[in-house]
Amino acid sequence: MKTKMLLLFLLSFICISGLQSQAITNGSFENWSQQLLYEDPVPYITTNMNVFMMGAGSNVTKSTDHHGGNFSARLETILAGTDTVFGGMFIGMPGSGGISGGYAISTHPDSLRLFTKFDVKPNDTAYVLVLFKNAGSMIGVGSFKFYGTQNSFTEYKSAVNWFSLVNTDTIAVIVTASNLDYAKIPGSTIYLDDLSFVNSVTPFPNGDFETWNSVSVENPDDWFTMNFANSPGNYSVTQSTDSYDGIYAAQIENVITTYGDTMGFITNGRFGSNGPEGGMHVLLNPEKVNGYYKYTPVGLDTALAGCFIFGYDNFGNYGLLDSSLIKLEPKTSYTYFEIPIAYNSWPLADTLNISFASGNIENGNSFVGLGSTLLIDKLEVFYKPMSVNESSAGDNTFNIFPNPANGVVSINSHNGQPYYIELYNENGQKMYSEFFNTAGTFVNHLNLSALSKGFYYLKIQNGENSISKKLIIQ
Repeated sequence: MKTKMLLLFLLSFICISGLQSQAITNGSFENWSQQLLYEDPVPYITTNMNVFMMGAGSNVTKSTDHHGGNFSARLETILAGTDTVFGGMFIGMPGSGGISGGYAISTHPDSLRLFTKFDVKPNDTAYVLVLFKNAGSMIGVGSFKFYGTQNSFTEYKSAVNWFSLVNTDTIAVIVTASNLDYAKIPGSTIYLDDLSFVNSVTPFPNGDFETWNSVSVENPDDWFTMNFANSPGNYSVTQSTDSYDGIYAAQIENVITTYGDTMGFITNGRFGSNGPEGGMHVLLNPEKVNGYYKYTPVGLDTALAGCFIFGYDNFGNYGLLDSSLIKLEPKTSYTYFEIPIAYNSWPLADTLNISFASGNIENGNSFVGLGSTLLIDKLEVFYKPMSVNESSAGDNTFNIFPNPANGVVSINSHNGQPYYIELYNENGQKMYSEFFNTAGTFVNHLNLSALSKGFYYLKIQNGENSISKKLIIQ
C-alpha cells in the first residue's frame, strides 16, 4: 500500500513539475496555412473585415437564395463578443464625415430599382442609399428604407432626388441591415439582388452580385494577424527563413493597412474592441513568456511585446486579470527576451494572450515607422511554482472524495452555495463542466467513469471562492 501511494505521489510531482514550462502552440512558427477569410462583392468593401478582426464569422455573404443569376448579397446584424455589428457594404470609404470616394461612372437615371427580401427586427431599419457626386460634391440621392418582414424577393423603386443638373462622375453606395444612428438589433437581415438604374444605358456596377472577391492570406497556424487588412503582396506578417529555431520565424513589418493605419501585429488570440483578447488555455498563473527576436526599426520606432491574462472573478465574471507590456530595442542578431507577469493570486488565470507589434502602437501619439521589422521565434511560457494539493477534511470550502477515484467523485461544499466546476486533463483540454445550482445542498456527485485514467485538474468557482485542485482517476 505504501509503495502504491509513493508511486502516486511521484507521478503527481512529475505531472505538476512538467506544467511549470510549456512550449506555445506553433511558438517556433514552423506551420503556416493559406486561409480563406471571407468574400466581398466587387467593388464593395464590407463589414466582414471588422467582424473577422473580432473573431466572428462573416456578416455579408454570397447567397444562392437569389432573384436573378446565381447569387444575391445577404447582410445580417450579428453579435461579435459583446458588440453588435451591423451588416454593411459600401462603394466608397465610410468615415465619421460620411462616405468618401466611390466608383467612377457617368449616368443620370431618374430612379433606382432593386429586388429584396428581408427580416428586419422591431425598432430596426435597413437602408440602401446611392449617392451621386460631381467633383466630390453630392448632386443627387436615391434611397430605400426597409422594416418588418418580406419573405420573398420583391421589386422596389425609388426616384432619384437631384440637386443639380451637372453630370455625375462618381457614385457612392451604402447598404446596411440596421440603423446607423440608433440601436442595432442582432438578427436583422436583408438580401439584395438586381440593383439597377432606371432610364439609363449605364449598368449598375455588379448590380446582380454575381462577382465576388475572395480574401485569403497565408498565416502562421494558431495565430491571428492583421494580414486581412493588407493588400496582396503587402502583408504585415510573413514567413521568414531567417530563424533562430527550426526553419522559419515570423516576420512582422509595419505596412499601411486598408484603413490607412501603419502597423504590423500578431497575437495568439484575436484583436478585440479593447485590445488583444482570447489566446491559449492555461491551468496555472503564468510567470513569464520568453523567446528570441531581431528588430530593425525605422526612425525612433520601438517594437512591443505583451501578455494579457484572463480569468473568472469571485462573482463568475470573465475578464482581464493582468497585463504586461515591454519594448524591444533594436537588435541585429537574435536576442533573448522575457515578458514578466506579476499576477499570482485567485482566481487562477484561465487564458493567456501573447501579442507583438513591430511599431510603437501603445498610444495614438507614438511614432510608428513605415517598414520597421520584427522577427520572433521559439516562444515558451513558464508558470509560477504552485502546490496543487489534494482536498482534505480540513479544507475551508470544498473537499473532493475519494481521491484517487475510480469514476464517481463527490464534492462536499462546506457553505452549501451554488458553484461551477470545470475539469481539465494534464494537457489543458476541458473534459467536463457542470453548474450546481442547488443552494443548501452540501454534497454533489460527478460520474467521471468515461474518462481515461490519469491526472486531472478541477477548477471550482462560486461567489466567494475560486479554487484549483488535483484529481487522480485510477
